[in-house]
Amino acid sequence: MGAVVDVDRGAGRWGGDRRAAQREATRARLFEETVAEFRRRGFADTEIAVVAERVGVSRGAFYAHFSGKDAVLREMLIAEERLIAETARAATGPGASLGALLTAVVDTVLTAEQRLGRRLVRDLCAAQFRPEFAQLLAVNDHPLGLMLVEQIASCAPEVDPVDVTMVFLTGLFGLLATDEGTMPDRRRRLDFLIRQLAGTAELPVQPAQGGE
Repeated sequence: MGAVVDVDRGAGRWGGDRRAAQREATRARLFEETVAEFRRRGFADTEIAVVAERVGVSRGAFYAHFSGKDAVLREMLIAEERLIAETARAATGPGASLGALLTAVVDTVLTAEQRLGRRLVRDLCAAQFRPEFAQLLAVNDHPLGLMLVEQIASCAPEVDPVDVTMVFLTGLFGLLATDEGTMPDRRRRLDFLIRQLAGTAELPVQPAQGGE
């Protein structure tokens, strides 16, 4: 009798594990398809019903995994920020200057833009200026910001690391969310932001006119 009970319990655990695996697989497919739709149509024009249909589940099944489009965008933002933070940290060894650190972040973000597409990066950046989206984010949901504060405190102790991080990320995200210029134009503006924060934004000296 005890053996039968053990078999039943084992079967129950196996069934529970299988259901959990199926649930995770469905969630992953919904996440991937929602991100793909963001890239195709943009965040504003993405429809949950279309995503659910592509995955082969009901609209209600989507909401069993995510509270809405913002939840998918939030999850993606955290993952991308973590990747950017890790890449930029690895690209700047100990003793790197503030300018080198911020440049590494910009380099990594613009590389991510090429990988993800301009539309998706614009939506990710713009979302951070929407109050309803910002409310979904806790302090620890900003791995890039946390990395910058830590690194700036080490490489530039003469400045307030929180202030520099906030100004830099506001400028970075704001420009990428709104500037429709070419990549070289946007890069030039971001480089200017870096020079300002690194304290090297002086105007070039103009040659003297009519002197000896």
